[in-house]
Amino acid sequence: MSFRVIGAGLGRTGTSSLREALQILLGRPCYHMMELIQRPEHTPFWHEAAFNRPVDWQNFLAPYGAAVDWPAAAFWPEISQAFPEAVIVLSLRSAESWWESAHRTIYAPRPHTPGLLAEMTQQISVSRFPIHPVIHDTEIYTLPLHDAVPI
Repeated sequence: MSFRVIGAGLGRTGTSSLREALQILLGRPCYHMMELIQRPEHTPFWHEAAFNRPVDWQNFLAPYGAAVDWPAAAFWPEISQAFPEAVIVLSLRSAESWWESAHRTIYAPRPHTPGLLAEMTQQISVSRFPIHPVIHDTEIYTLPLHDAVPI
């Protein structure tokens, strides 16, 4: 069985539940940000992708049936090119409740993030989710990137 589902939704939009459901339905692991946290050896791959360097999506995602949440959601166009038969799923949440949740969790202050991971995170944020500093926080959630995914 091949790679079948690409999650284009941001974290805090039900991606953990989606991951669990996809693992049951597909009978294969689903790549999620927790995978990156548990496998720091994956950081160089995502670092290369963040800087638009060539990466082998098919080889990297071969052990998985799906990928959801960050950082994979930021690369849904590239992943969909590598896996043209895969379905793209966009998980949604109201902007206000998303920001409230994200602000408390994924955007909460953290101790210093080491080297490549910090650089990769910054590059993805700047290149994939460009935000002007005066834009209201909830507008992060409603970026044009997500308008490109038909529901």
